[in-house]
Order: sequence, then C-alpha cells, then structure tokens
Amino acid sequence: MDERHVLPDRIEMRDMEVSEHAIRSAHAIYMRAFTEDAMMVGADVIEGGALSDWIARMFENVFVAFIDVHNAKPGCFAARVRRA
Repeated sequence: MDERHVLPDRIEMRDMEVSEHAIRSAHAIYMRAFTEDAMMVGADVIEGGALSDWIARMFENVFVAFIDVHNAKPGCFAARVRRA
C-alpha cells in the first residue's frame, strides 16, 4: 500500500495502513508473472511467507510487467502486483 483509503483489508474489514501488505497468507498461493502483452514468463506455487522474495525475484526480469496472485487450492484471484 502506498496510499491510505485505497484498499480495504478483506480479512479484518478495516482500512489498511500505508506500506502494509495486502496479501497475508500462511497457505499456498499460486503466482503467475506476465509481460505487458500478457505472455506468462513465470509461475510457481509458493508458501505465503515467500511472497515478497518471489515478487522481487520476478521483477528482476525487466520484461515482467505484472504478477497475478491466486489462492492455490480454490484458485480464487487474490491480487495483481504491478511495478512501482
């Protein structure tokens, strides 16, 4: 988060704090990295604690424009991560 009152916390139903992570999961999550024209260039199933490292590693690839995050077991869309 980089602005207040932009994204509600869907777990606790409260406004999130600036710099707080929107995805907090101890469960497996499915990550997919895409180029600007939506070509998938990376995918993995990771544990929630590895989220920040995986995102940083994917954004080392200059062609990665965004990352989609899904809850691994039900497959529900959780978030889209874009470059700052």
